Amino acid sequence: MFSVVIIGAGYMGRAHSRVVNELSETYPVRLEAIVDINYDRALAIAKRYGIKAFSDVNELDNYDIAIIATSTSSHHIVVEKLAGKVEYIFVEKPLADTIEHGEKIVEVCKEYGIKGMVGYIERFNPVVKALLHTLKKGVLGDVISVIARRVGPYVPRIRDIGVVLDLATHDIDIAHLIYGEWPRNIYAQVERVVNEVYEDSAIVMLKFSGSKVAIIEANRITPFKERKLIVTGTKAVAYLDYINQKLTVHTPEWIMESNIMKEEPLKVELKEFIESILNRKDPPVPLEDGLKLLQIGYKAIESSNKSMPIEL
Repeated sequence: MFSVVIIGAGYMGRAHSRVVNELSETYPVRLEAIVDINYDRALAIAKRYGIKAFSDVNELDNYDIAIIATSTSSHHIVVEKLAGKVEYIFVEKPLADTIEHGEKIVEVCKEYGIKGMVGYIERFNPVVKALLHTLKKGVLGDVISVIARRVGPYVPRIRDIGVVLDLATHDIDIAHLIYGEWPRNIYAQVERVVNEVYEDSAIVMLKFSGSKVAIIEANRITPFKERKLIVTGTKAVAYLDYINQKLTVHTPEWIMESNIMKEEPLKVELKEFIESILNRKDPPVPLEDGLKLLQIGYKAIESSNKSMPIEL
């Protein structure tokens, strides 16, 4: 039986607590503790699931698995405090608030032999899995462009990063999966429309090998939430709706809609993380991928500041 501790009792910490508790019915994992600097918040979750509550990571004994769902700027601090106390770490995305802190997380985990994963949840969305399967079958032909729109209203709980790291990196990651390679060049325009500290609007253009491109719009100023993707190939075009888990493919002769069994992406994500532990395999989204996405995100901001394309 693998013991699990969750660090952070906010929105994502509550979600992870619920899902781990549900998965304990079918997997050899047991939610044992939760930590939050707001002890009352941790205690409320602890009472719900019959587990221990703490207000400081330093109070913890050893656990098998730690899930870090704290503010992004604290990720590296939490990982350092957990070093030597856990064998596996799941860090919510983005990996860290700075490249230096992201590198520190990777370094600490290597030093202590901790296997780590970053929570890029859209990889586990059933509609993304359906799209990648469709691409593998050659239905779209050769992909020539990816256009993503990830927008919505202001989210008060996200306070220490802008939309590039928080939102756009999801679609940078998906574009990298679609093309089977990381981008080679980036050009971006980011703006602070409402937020005075972090960008809340961004347009990011990625150049891959050949003529392959991806264009990503991300913002927190749209009055409604939308998460969509258009993938254009030489044979067909795919329209993907992340939220409704709907995939529609248009060919010159047909319009096809994929029959997708809807699942909660977070549950799929944690299932695959747990299965990688049980099967002694590398985690589905290694820390190095999280660091790469962090680096690309900062290159987007650099590109905007310099008003010029940046090589990656």
